[in-house]
Amino acid sequence: MNVIHRKRRGLAVLIAVVMLAAVNVVVISSLSGSAADTSIASFRADTVRAFYATESGGIAVIKTTQAATTRPTIGTSYSVGSGSFTVTAMPAVGVSGNVNISGTFGAAARRLRIQVQ
Repeated sequence: MNVIHRKRRGLAVLIAVVMLAAVNVVVISSLSGSAADTSIASFRADTVRAFYATESGGIAVIKTTQAATTRPTIGTSYSVGSGSFTVTAMPAVGVSGNVNISGTFGAAARRLRIQVQ
């Protein structure tokens, strides 16, 4: 009878180890999913901020064109809060054409094309 009791105890330990392993797998898989969600949400926020930086560059170009003042220089990076924008193409003063602006924030980047006259 003592041998049967030991076999049951060994079986109980084996079942406990298998159950703990299953719980561990469930916990780890749920944590890895939430880490990916956090990364995606952070990148989306950076993308929106990059768009705002790009839009600020567009506003600067439009305002300086309308006021006939010094416009942003092609290739120069301008800071807007924690982001920045760079004008990559601009027509000469008094000429119609497209203005290309690239904005960045963190790892995200956005581009904008504005037609000026």
